[in-house]
Amino acid sequence: MSKVGRRVLVVDDDDAVALMIKETLGRVGMTVVHAPTIETAEGLFAENEFDAVLLDGNVNGGISNTVRFLGKMRKSGYLGMVVGISSCDHSNGILRQHGAEHCVRKGLVVKKLWGLFNPIQA
Repeated sequence: MSKVGRRVLVVDDDDAVALMIKETLGRVGMTVVHAPTIETAEGLFAENEFDAVLLDGNVNGGISNTVRFLGKMRKSGYLGMVVGISSCDHSNGILRQHGAEHCVRKGLVVKKLWGLFNPIQA
């Protein structure tokens, strides 16, 4: 995959967090697509290719839907980066157990994402 024009799916029911992520990653040339629900994410994931997925641990109020979606992504053969984002270390731990490569506390999300994705553009 080329380094320019990478696409990122942000699955988060918090519009403010999604907007911060979109603005931050947009600065390094990434296209960010926001899914406020797991159902929306499933449709977008089925119809598009993404280089990375940023996945809130409690979308729609529960970790079980998030884990189910993460499992579906991995079973489909998705090998891109998955970053769990949650305000709860417990949820981030569960996401790591189910295939997320990185997990970030929501309060640190912009700083951490800048560090994860900015080197891609270098």
